[in-house]
Amino acid sequence: MARYWTEQQPIEDVRRAHGGKTHTFSGERIDNLKLPTVYCVEVGGFTFEFSGRDEIEEYISYFSEKTHPPPNTPNT
Repeated sequence: MARYWTEQQPIEDVRRAHGGKTHTFSGERIDNLKLPTVYCVEVGGFTFEFSGRDEIEEYISYFSEKTHPPPNTPNT
């Protein structure tokens, strides 16, 4: 069974991850008063972090498929 929760991501972690230049997260402005919310899902011994419900739905849709197309490979 999956376990899920939300966390407020530390502002400095977000800024560091984006080279300190990006001041938005999931289309929302980042400042010291409003920290971005991360949706966490733990299943099968792994913890996954998502930036929003749309991203979760996309992953559920993809992994619900029995087969997957091969990854796109660039022409070399």
